[in-house]
Amino acid sequence: MLGAIEELRAKPIWSAAQRAQLAALSERLRTATVAGETEQLRELLPQASGEVNALILAAQAAAQRRAAVARYVPAPNAGTGGMDLASVGGMDLGTADLPREISSRPQTLFGRLARTFSYVARQAKHVFQSAIHAVQKVSQLVRSVLNSVQRIATTSTHTAPKGRMNTSRHEYADHLYTKLFPNGPNDPPCPPGWQWVPGSQPCGDHHGNPTTSTIRCKKGVAGPEMCAQQAWEDYWRYEGQFRLAKAFVSSRAPNLYPALLAASAHESYSAHINQSDHPVLLLENTLRWEEEHRADIRQTAATFGIPPELLAGVLMTEMYWDYGHTDELMDHMAPLVGRIGGIVNRFFLRKSAPGLASVHFDTYKKAYEDLEIQGKLPPDVIPPDALNAEYLVTPEGTIQAAALVTLWLVEQYDHNTLSTEDMALIYAAYRQSTVKIADPDNGVTFQNWLDNPSRSLPGNGQFALPFMQYATEVY
Repeated sequence: MLGAIEELRAKPIWSAAQRAQLAALSERLRTATVAGETEQLRELLPQASGEVNALILAAQAAAQRRAAVARYVPAPNAGTGGMDLASVGGMDLGTADLPREISSRPQTLFGRLARTFSYVARQAKHVFQSAIHAVQKVSQLVRSVLNSVQRIATTSTHTAPKGRMNTSRHEYADHLYTKLFPNGPNDPPCPPGWQWVPGSQPCGDHHGNPTTSTIRCKKGVAGPEMCAQQAWEDYWRYEGQFRLAKAFVSSRAPNLYPALLAASAHESYSAHINQSDHPVLLLENTLRWEEEHRADIRQTAATFGIPPELLAGVLMTEMYWDYGHTDELMDHMAPLVGRIGGIVNRFFLRKSAPGLASVHFDTYKKAYEDLEIQGKLPPDVIPPDALNAEYLVTPEGTIQAAALVTLWLVEQYDHNTLSTEDMALIYAAYRQSTVKIADPDNGVTFQNWLDNPSRSLPGNGQFALPFMQYATEVY
């Protein structure tokens, strides 16, 4: 130990105070050694080792400062007395521990400029790559929106609801056409609502095959002229869809459609309801969706402890009365938004209500937090902070989101048994919030709204009642 300290003292890298400290340390060790004081040596050796290490670290820091200064004021070996600072006392104090900019120590103006240019180029490349990545993400989102807009724009109300084309309807239309004209449509009359226009050029049939017919039809005063065969094809494709839809609805729920027509006459229809397809097609699509997911609705309702007919009624009412092309467009964007995630997903959730259940994020969050506090939150419900737009547009996400809000409202309603009117009122609160289902000045609340015989269901409750009655029969 004494030899190592003396070797360090011989290096011209110490200040006067540091050299004096090393000398004092060396003297204490020598005195204890000569006197044979073993216990004192045991105490001095760790202390001496610590002091030496501290001095070496101080020398290293000083060397780094001198190297940093040397970048701007070149002075090789300045302040080192010609000694190599890469090794002090057998320890590596050199460039391995220094930043790249310090260790390389460019000594010329050209070197410093080259290094600065290299650094700027690396940063510019990183920014450029980040910008390209962002542009690609935005491009994907724009393409998704444009594709959805194009598909919705080219989908007339004559097609299946919510833009879903069913090829069997086209086949059915062809079947009707062939049945009406078994010998070929060479000279058919114009369809109802179309005017006959004589022509001189032969027309093709409804599949484009040439015929001898010269009859043309015109719809309305300013409508375009077309061959009679083509006019009949359009007419029967239109009628074929509605015949199929009417047949399906009549076979499943013969009394449901008249009840919905009566509900649509309610005074608040135009203020609260959004229908963008023909009611028959909407109803057919709604009933088909409910049938397809009936088992999932039952299972989810059992998990959440709510009547399955209430959950089914809420979902069907939302689909029929409150889901249009704008909602469809947002749902087409949701998967991409969900995959992007982060702030984009959070912003999208707060500005829209993805999924057929149309559950808003603030409502979902409030329902989740209240049920969690009450200890009535079912297991495996996704927390609001982890909610994803892509999940909400899936059948599972739609059903679970609707079930969460419905359970929250059922707990507030606090009735032992629920009639169809009670369930319709719960849907009204689902659609409008409980605050709007109240009359505080007269002591009327969401919970006792129906206790007063003079009060009827609010508008949204009227819209929901036919579906609650249908779901009660089914479930």
